[in-house]
Amino acid sequence: MQFDFLPGERLLWQGRPRRGLVLGARDFFLIPFSLVWCGTVVAGAIDVLGRDGAFMPKAIMALMLAVGLFILVGRFMVDAFVRGRTHYAVTNQRIVIFRHGPFGSIVSLNLDRLPALELKERPDRRGTLRFSATDSRRLNNGIWMPALDPSPQFLDIEDARNVYTIIDSQRSAAR
Repeated sequence: MQFDFLPGERLLWQGRPRRGLVLGARDFFLIPFSLVWCGTVVAGAIDVLGRDGAFMPKAIMALMLAVGLFILVGRFMVDAFVRGRTHYAVTNQRIVIFRHGPFGSIVSLNLDRLPALELKERPDRRGTLRFSATDSRRLNNGIWMPALDPSPQFLDIEDARNVYTIIDSQRSAAR
């Protein structure tokens, strides 16, 4: 990862989100939902394709099947792809979230102006740090693909509590 340091800035921590397939609590609902969706669409598609008729019902079934397959499998692939191209850094002045590739972006937040600092940690010491005062996952791609959640976060990082402590102490010092 490379980004430009500000004058007087020094790197305190850098890391990356977990790679590969990651299942979360939301998937206990989304996977059965997508299986029911796909099963219903496949049954409907078999019925529609078995008939002679217009193109439109067949096109609608194909679209619904594509959506179902994306919800069932594709979202995991997109999420893994985005996480594989994401890097995080903490300096003595800011946090930086750098993502390269098709969903590329750079988010830089000054430590003295962070709206919130929330830690969700698992027993294996991995966790997520969120830097937003609101939980926007309910309204966007965050529920389907956490790596595309627009809320600034360090998603599924190792030793999350240590990173939380670094950020919190630097934030206190910056104020």
